[in-house]
Amino acid sequence: MSASAPSRRRRFWAWTCAGCLLVFVTMCVGAVALRVLLPGLRLNAEEAYSGAPDPAATAAVNRVLQDAGLDGVDAVVLPIKGRQGQIAIITMDEAAGFGGAGSDAGNAALFDQVVGGLAHANQAEDLRIERVSMIYDEGQGLAPITMTASQETLEAYSSGEIGQGELLSGVDIDISAIISYEQLMSLIEGGAE
Repeated sequence: MSASAPSRRRRFWAWTCAGCLLVFVTMCVGAVALRVLLPGLRLNAEEAYSGAPDPAATAAVNRVLQDAGLDGVDAVVLPIKGRQGQIAIITMDEAAGFGGAGSDAGNAALFDQVVGGLAHANQAEDLRIERVSMIYDEGQGLAPITMTASQETLEAYSSGEIGQGELLSGVDIDISAIISYEQLMSLIEGGAE
């Protein structure tokens, strides 16, 4: 019996080591597989919106902007990779003549007119626009300010279902052109006191 006890122990440890080795090899294969597959699962903006522009939808959005009397504003509508929808990217460039309406009330009315026109064109012409991105370039060498909202949110605002507060809560704004990370952190720390 004593001769078989070390043999059993040896087999036990052999199977335990083999099991640990199998787990280690499986984890390594899984890590390599994730490393290879993960970049393909996550899209950056350049990849997500890399299709050819939709000429009919681009013309419709630019028509809405022209009807509003906007100078220095241009739009392009791109398909969103892997989805049926598209994104309308509107660039407002001061160097190209964009100046807004000249007053806060005028800008608000102009915004309402453009949002309403986009909502109407999207529904009437079946443009399949899911998101609208507005890029404001003040033409002084600073990074442009980018705002993005879902078309659904803009349509709800246009129809009066939601107010300005709900609209603003549904808008993503890239503030990196306005404030540095250090300034943002100091504001957060100052607000916490």
